[in-house]
Amino acid sequence: MRNKKSFYQAVVTDFDWSLIYEQQKINPKTKDIVLKFLKKGFPFIIVTGRPLFTLLPVVKTFGFCDYSSFHMCTYNGAAFTDGRTKETIYDERRIEINELKQIGEVLDSYHINFLLYYGESIHMNKIFPYKMRKQSIDSLPLVINPHLLENLQQPAIKAIAASDEERLKEILPVLKQKFPQLDFFFSQKYYIEIVRKGINKGEALSLISQKISVPLSQFVAFGDSDNDLPMLKVCGLSFALGNAKEEVKKVATKTIGDVYSSAFGDTLETLFDLSDI
Repeated sequence: MRNKKSFYQAVVTDFDWSLIYEQQKINPKTKDIVLKFLKKGFPFIIVTGRPLFTLLPVVKTFGFCDYSSFHMCTYNGAAFTDGRTKETIYDERRIEINELKQIGEVLDSYHINFLLYYGESIHMNKIFPYKMRKQSIDSLPLVINPHLLENLQQPAIKAIAASDEERLKEILPVLKQKFPQLDFFFSQKYYIEIVRKGINKGEALSLISQKISVPLSQFVAFGDSDNDLPMLKVCGLSFALGNAKEEVKKVATKTIGDVYSSAFGDTLETLFDLSDI
């Protein structure tokens, strides 16, 4: 399907706080418009820091997975699930065990918590005030393991530093200096996500663009947080949600209403031909 209404042919968006808000809810009008968008056959790609097994149950309830033009990119770009083949391709780059231990030791010296995804649960080294926030976002059981660093047995796609925003801002330059081979960025104000350098939403879109045969100049992007910046920068048109961080609003082409409103869906209707649905 070619969009006859404007130059743009595909949409890519962050998930939490760009498309959904508390309790995994989406604005009803926006959901209906996204479904119209998918029925027309336009590519719609969610690019998120979540692992696939926490994203999939939510988008299934929305009805998105019924369409072959719906794709998912998880772990901040480290995995891509093709809506046509249902195949998931993982980036082979991982944070090695020795690196995870070193990161954990640095975080511990600053009294900052360390989280890892293993299997279908979040493992952390101790209880911290923001643990329920992470659980509510990812819908995963939490495992408290005081010996997490000593018992590491496999590399990780990503790790998370969790604390209050000011403490995280203090340690961010320290981490970047000590581990230049890794990338560190805020996904929300309580979390710094840690991945192998080169794994980000912008790099992932370069590969997705080739897979779905749509140039990046014809992508429309939506985001709200720091980890969305690489994605917003490479797309032809970009929108920050009204609840986005100020840096995101500065980078985006335009700022629209917040995630609670129908602004996301209204923007799709403005840019794409969704008639006859």
